[in-house]
Amino acid sequence: QLIGIDIAHIGNAKHSDYKYTNIIFPPGAETEIAAKALGKLVVIPGNLVRQDKNARHVTMIMGHDYENILKKLIISRVE
Repeated sequence: QLIGIDIAHIGNAKHSDYKYTNIIFPPGAETEIAAKALGKLVVIPGNLVRQDKNARHVTMIMGHDYENILKKLIISRVE
C-alpha cells in the first residue's frame, strides 16, 4: 500500500509449494494491464503472469522467492 498498490485481501494459498511468485488475473484488458505492471514492478517473468478464469482480482501468490520480491518492493518504494 505504501507504493500505491491497493491490497484487498491477505491470506494463504491453497498449497505452499509455489517455488516462484505468480500473478494471476481474471479475463479483461484492464486486469491484464494491471497484472503485467505489477509483474514488471517486482521483476516477475512474463510466463508467471497469466490469466486465470477463476481469479476474481489481480492476485500475487507469493512463492519461496518471497524475500527477493519483498526487497524489490522496498527498493521501488525508495526510488
